[in-house]
Amino acid sequence: LFGVSLFALPMTLAGVPAVVAHNVLWWWSFVANGIAAYVWLRRFVTDRVAAVVGGLAFAFSFFVMLHAHAHLQLQWMWGVPASNLYGRSL
Repeated sequence: LFGVSLFALPMTLAGVPAVVAHNVLWWWSFVANGIAAYVWLRRFVTDRVAAVVGGLAFAFSFFVMLHAHAHLQLQWMWGVPASNLYGRSL
C-alpha cells in the first residue's frame, strides 16, 4: 500500500479524514485505470471509440470489480498499462 499512500499523503496533510482519503482514491482508481488503458491502447488502434471501450473494459474488469469492496492495492492497477508507456515516445 506504499504506492497508494503516496497519493493519499497530500489529503492527509491537509487534514482530510482517512476514510475520505480512501474513498477518493477508490473512486480515482477507476478513472486512472481507464485513462491509462486508453492511452496505452491508442498506441495500437486508430479508432478512439475502440480505445475508450478497451479502457472501460480494463477499468471495470472482473478482477478490479472482484476486489473493489476492500482491496484498494489490487484495484489500483493503472501502473500496469502506464509502465508499458515509460521510455517510449507517444
